Amino acid sequence: MDGGGTYLLISLIAFVVWAVFSIYILIKAFADGILEGVLCLFVPFYVLYYAFRKLQCAHKGLVVGIWLLAAIPGPILTVYSRVTAKADSVCKLVTKDEIESALGEAVEEPQSAELDSILGRGGACGYHTVKTPRKIVELFVTKNCESLEPIRSKPSMMTMSGIGDEAYAGGGRLFVRKGNICTVVYLEDRAGESGLTGYARLEVERDLTEKLLERVSQ
Repeated sequence: MDGGGTYLLISLIAFVVWAVFSIYILIKAFADGILEGVLCLFVPFYVLYYAFRKLQCAHKGLVVGIWLLAAIPGPILTVYSRVTAKADSVCKLVTKDEIESALGEAVEEPQSAELDSILGRGGACGYHTVKTPRKIVELFVTKNCESLEPIRSKPSMMTMSGIGDEAYAGGGRLFVRKGNICTVVYLEDRAGESGLTGYARLEVERDLTEKLLERVSQ
């Protein structure tokens, strides 16, 4: 199970625990009177007042404590898992095998992250080769991108054709927009002059970008 799935499972377990203790508290409230039960159901935060001030049961502190603790991780872990899953999904768009094929050598397991960039917030995935001097590949995808204006205005940007709605290359990176999806692919070869030429790097970046655009829109 991946990170996102694990956190969702924890969130689900926490919710079930919270629901069970909530039902128990409601049962106790209705046992004290219909009015108490109705107030707990329909008046915001009254159930907290009832739990702290009026609930009568064995191990009250433990019951209320577990009930409150179970309510906390659910929303937090759900949001976190969605962020993690979003970042991880970029690594799934282009597989490790495809990266190794593009570079011609083995790579380590990818690292994913959720990042803010001048193109918007999106998911990122990074690979690097096992052997040194290393080759590094970074992939970035955002689905809330209206234009590449922040990139176009930068110096030394070269307009690219035949890919996406607009594309620019510069600084070792290939920036492409297709609809509201923007991608950034970066390939660094630390072998220097003995490594990939600028043209060869750009061809690899272009191939990886095409894979990203094809799969992220599916």
